Amino acid sequence: MGIEARRTPIQTFYAGLAIFITGGTGFVGKILTEKLLRSCPDISTIYLLIRSKKDKSPESRLDEMFEKPLFDRVKNEVPNFRKKIVPIIGNLDTENFGLSENDKNILINQVSIIFHMAANVRFIENIKTSTIININATATILKLAKLMPNLKIIYRLARISSQWPNTYTFTKAIAEGLLRDESGNLPVGIFRPAIVLSSAEEPLVGWIDNMYGPQGVTVSWALGFTRFLSCNPDVKANIVPVDFTVNALIASAWNVYNQFRRGKNTLIYNFVSPVDGPTWNEYRNAFVDTNKTYPLYNAKYFPFMIYVQHKILYRICVWLGHFLPALIIDAISICINRSPRMWKLCKKVDKFSNAIEPFCTNEWSFSTDNVQAMWSRLSKKDQKLFQFNMVGFDWTKYLFDHYMGMRLYLLNEDDSTLEISRISRNPLKKNYLTQRPTSASPLLSYTEDKELDVVVQKLIYVESAIRKLTKEMKKYIGALTNLDRADQRLSTNLINCGLAQNNDECRKIVEEYYSVATQVGKNVQEISSLCHKTFIEPLKKFRNEFITIAAAIAKREELVATWKYVYNRVKKLQEKKDRTASHIAKLERERRAEEAAAKELKTIHAQLLTELPTFLGKRLEYINPSIHAVITIQLNYYGHATQLYTQLMPIQCSSEFTSSMIPEEEHQRIINTELNRLRALTIVKDH
Repeated sequence: MGIEARRTPIQTFYAGLAIFITGGTGFVGKILTEKLLRSCPDISTIYLLIRSKKDKSPESRLDEMFEKPLFDRVKNEVPNFRKKIVPIIGNLDTENFGLSENDKNILINQVSIIFHMAANVRFIENIKTSTIININATATILKLAKLMPNLKIIYRLARISSQWPNTYTFTKAIAEGLLRDESGNLPVGIFRPAIVLSSAEEPLVGWIDNMYGPQGVTVSWALGFTRFLSCNPDVKANIVPVDFTVNALIASAWNVYNQFRRGKNTLIYNFVSPVDGPTWNEYRNAFVDTNKTYPLYNAKYFPFMIYVQHKILYRICVWLGHFLPALIIDAISICINRSPRMWKLCKKVDKFSNAIEPFCTNEWSFSTDNVQAMWSRLSKKDQKLFQFNMVGFDWTKYLFDHYMGMRLYLLNEDDSTLEISRISRNPLKKNYLTQRPTSASPLLSYTEDKELDVVVQKLIYVESAIRKLTKEMKKYIGALTNLDRADQRLSTNLINCGLAQNNDECRKIVEEYYSVATQVGKNVQEISSLCHKTFIEPLKKFRNEFITIAAAIAKREELVATWKYVYNRVKKLQEKKDRTASHIAKLERERRAEEAAAKELKTIHAQLLTELPTFLGKRLEYINPSIHAVITIQLNYYGHATQLYTQLMPIQCSSEFTSSMIPEEEHQRIINTELNRLRALTIVKDH
């Protein structure tokens, strides 16, 4: 009684029921399965329709699915969840799903709720294949549902679209009509989400695992392959997060059952982006801004995206910007005995682009009244547990998390590759070596980790100091050059202005000054050249060695991440009480993988501990000659310049010279007298 009292209305609805899910191993299906297990823990059973794939049995596919980080949270909160999952072996493109008689009887007698989400999501699939999977499968579901005595609700996931730009939306629309027309008195609901992207909040922020929809183009853009997309930047991007989508889906099944509407009055829920959702231009800009800070390690070219609205111009851009470079690269690959793959990749990306083109160039309006009304019917606890209200949604944070999730879950790039990625993006503005090594405990001792960390910190300081010295030397040469130019202009103006033409003594002094300034100018050119050859260029070559060091440390970081991942998998497998042969075999495989990763990591770590201190110790042997050369160059330059100016006007740096100089007061009196004589002139007075 106490447990029932603590349940929310939605949890009470699902308690004790058996659910049949098609498409449970897909992107949305995984989230739905995880959410039902975690937030409706009193569910009796979840039957998942699953087929064999790539020499993997349905059971092994389920095991792999539940090993993903997506299910880590439910493992902690509902430890016995695995007992609730029952695989039903079947295939959508087979008559009656190819169900065995036993499985069919189990579904008929046990199932109370059906979530039919399986579909062929390839937008450009041929009409025959799409019909078999998207329409015939729905008919099979209806036939099964009519035999189920305990059925409370049959739910169909459809694609929202006002038009049918491809076989996917066309066959889904037909299947939707079939469901409404042929369901009779069956309790049916239809849920139409917009383009479903990564999770916003749960169970993992930014989680995504497929390349369909905009993800395929976005990933290709981030890697530097895609440059152009047929898109209207001002069209709203009708996108929604997958966790909000699943929450609304679970709540709408409860809502449909309570409203009891049938046939033509079937409730349809349009779950779409709100009016303040981002445009495709804002979507692109958010990714560009995030990519500047978090570039991809595997990016081949600098990423940028240009939206083109005119179809003919778009095709020209695609051929010149995508296919032509692909042909050239593939031709070069063939010449050097490498496998050509760029043309194939570009064709695949072009298919993705063409598939999403209707959704990037058109904008449709949909009624969300049913979704809003459903939200208002939810209790406060259910609103918190099954959050799907998009009003006031933080799109800036979501798009950032979406990029980071794509980076982590689709491209397998974590922070261990970030520093080397930033170096590759802009090597001129960043130090090559900035990343301190991550601890590899418990594989390596604290002393081993600390020893490497100390060496790397010293190298970071050395590289930073070299960078500053090079920068200051360039500034010094620039200042010296500017001073020489000022000397040249001054001496040239003096000799050409005519002030000294009427006085032989003055003319002689000016000519000698011009001669000295010219000779000093030649010395400046020489010192500039020598400083580049003996200081800037050698230190630049020395600093380039830090690229190799940074790459070696980045390699170690990758190995640390790999070892930690396998190590944690072994720990989790050891903690399980499962003693089946398959579990023991899996544990043994993971142990071997962990041993191999540990061995490779120790080898790299030992190599770094040997070579980096040696490199650090020899740095002065390389740098010292450059410093000595700079001192010698400056000594010669200033010595020669002093000699030239001394010959121009001999002076003696002695007390006699100091005593023979005109006192400052007397010097000022003479200047004032001469100025007064000038002011007394008529030409000055009149003005």
